[in-house]
Amino acid sequence: MKKAFLMFCLLFFVNSICFAQVAGNQIYSNQNYDKNLRQTETGNGNLKTNESPDYQTYSIESSVLLNVKPDSYIAVFGFDRLGSTSDNSNSQVNAVFEDFVKSLQSLGISKDDVFIDFITQSTTIVDQTTRAFQTRKTMAVRYKDRKLFEKIVTLAASKDIFDLVKVDYVVSDLEKVRGELFAQASDILKSKHKKYMDTFGITLNPRGLAIEKYDAFYPSERYKGYVKSFYYEPIEQKSFDRVINSVGIEPLVQFTVYLRMDYSIEKLKEK
Repeated sequence: MKKAFLMFCLLFFVNSICFAQVAGNQIYSNQNYDKNLRQTETGNGNLKTNESPDYQTYSIESSVLLNVKPDSYIAVFGFDRLGSTSDNSNSQVNAVFEDFVKSLQSLGISKDDVFIDFITQSTTIVDQTTRAFQTRKTMAVRYKDRKLFEKIVTLAASKDIFDLVKVDYVVSDLEKVRGELFAQASDILKSKHKKYMDTFGITLNPRGLAIEKYDAFYPSERYKGYVKSFYYEPIEQKSFDRVINSVGIEPLVQFTVYLRMDYSIEKLKEK
């Protein structure tokens, strides 16, 4: 009866969030989760930064948001068993995980895409005369097709593995991402620079790049609390100069860059 109830709870959890992707049970460990959502810098619109006897310094800012579909996903499961001895509890966990790994092959997930990590082993008092050993381990399962998620979790439940700890989103080529962000943000700086000079008839002499700041926001850290549930809250797009690949119904990994270039206007010296 207990196993059937746990199965129902897990499948309800999967079906209710699979459409919008998942964060895992880690979000429940932080009671102030929605208050800790990080924000990114997009500039304050203040172009005049400082002044010296010979010139005034102005800044031009640019900010870009790039939404990227993950190359793969990693689902992390937790599992523990009680045993009369240390070896007994450890063997039980190993047997369940080994069976799970074999079953994952039917989904096209090989042993190379699975990693088992030893976490803790402790003792607990069952009653006044009995002490049991508890072994807890986690298993990381890597997959590329997000549609496999529900099948993986259902398969885990069939092995009595009910604890989905978290789901990580993996973007492999971060160098390529940063390269595209920098190129886009640089184009915006050049465009603004030309627009200001053409429109206002001023000469802005480049002094140097003052700020180059990158950031990354993963779906698993963008969930906010709502009553007794959570919902996905992506970064707002309205404050950026340019948004590449707008967010649709599927959460994506969001990368940002903020550039600030300093320029100077020479002062006319009094004769």
